[in-house]
Amino acid sequence: MGDRQSRPWVVSDELWSLIEPLLPVPGPTKVEGRPRVPDRHALCGILLFQLILLQARSGAEVKRASVGRTI
Repeated sequence: MGDRQSRPWVVSDELWSLIEPLLPVPGPTKVEGRPRVPDRHALCGILLFQLILLQARSGAEVKRASVGRTI
């Protein structure tokens, strides 16, 4: 699914082979609503969101630590 070094949220084939058996089997498809996203893509989206959130929190901590300080 891509180069893991440049995109750390991408789940490698090796990791996916460990995670996939733990996931429940999808239920029957419903006619209405948005189609189901593949589980691997959903996991990559969750990991990307967590990475962005972690970076935002890290940046906020650095900003808070430097408030009121001069060089």
